[in-house]
Amino acid sequence: MQKTIDFISENKKVIYGFDLLKFIMAVLIVSIHTEAFEKIVFYKYLRVIQTWCVPTFFFLSSYFFMRKFVNSVNRIDVYLNFIKRLGILYAAWFIINIPIYISQHDYSGIPFFDALMSFAKSLLFASTFEGSWFLSALGMSVSFLVVLAYLRINKWVIFGIFSIIYIYIYAVECNWLNTHVIYDWYKINIYDIPTLSFPRGLPFIAMGYIMATSEVSNSAYNLSKHFIKQIIPILLIVFIFVSGYTNNQLISQFLTLMAVPLIIICFKRLELPSSPVWKGLRDCSILFYLLHFMIIVYLRQIPILCQFEGLTKYLAVLCIAGIISYLIIKLSRMHKTNVFKYLY
Repeated sequence: MQKTIDFISENKKVIYGFDLLKFIMAVLIVSIHTEAFEKIVFYKYLRVIQTWCVPTFFFLSSYFFMRKFVNSVNRIDVYLNFIKRLGILYAAWFIINIPIYISQHDYSGIPFFDALMSFAKSLLFASTFEGSWFLSALGMSVSFLVVLAYLRINKWVIFGIFSIIYIYIYAVECNWLNTHVIYDWYKINIYDIPTLSFPRGLPFIAMGYIMATSEVSNSAYNLSKHFIKQIIPILLIVFIFVSGYTNNQLISQFLTLMAVPLIIICFKRLELPSSPVWKGLRDCSILFYLLHFMIIVYLRQIPILCQFEGLTKYLAVLCIAGIISYLIIKLSRMHKTNVFKYLY
């Protein structure tokens, strides 16, 4: 019987390994916010893997966008379509989160213009609801990338600039730098948690751009044939051990910059048979990410469930998120309720 092996094609639109990777990372992100594994003996090493989740999402989002962007005749349309889809996703979940947003924000007694500016800064650079910072950061960092790409700045130069900004922020956080002027200005005037704003995504967005170009993608793909089974897993284990052992944030970020592209290469070469399961996992990944924040908030309001903690809380949140995700996806495929597709 002939077997269709389409998972190693460089030109295909869908990479099943990436669908699986997105789901794994989403599930790990849920484990962070439910504090599922904090009492495990080797948690400090597992925590390292957890910190790779969000950068991986930035990388993959940029990769798929830039793969269309660099190969398109009308790049402006590609960019505007990306921002439009991201904006609709953001708006849909903002509406769903309005009850939580109102309970957490009080604009009474604040002049209208000041309240509007505060909301605008939260929308673009921070969060209006739990987890929304990633959507804002993705839109902002991709926008900066597109501008630099349009100016024909070399992709490696862009990566260098973005990486310097990224490392600078963490160097200040770790008190490795005495020059805090830019950091302090951003913290006072833009958002007081720079590590939960668009600068956190910058180098990984640039990595996605680099990987989206055919020469780099093909080179990485061919190189990984020889090293994926031996060198790459060993390197990732070393990164986990060093980062967990030193427990230094700046060192961890340097290692993250090296680990994330290796993870991407591993899952890009992962040989998975064609199946609708992978698309289902891909759809669930963004739903799990956006749903679990709400579920955690509402669990606190239920007397029995609010007592859940650790692994029990984690499993409960995953189960609830799984059921709701299934219903959303099911409804999105029906003609009269296909509006649910805008939730993922």
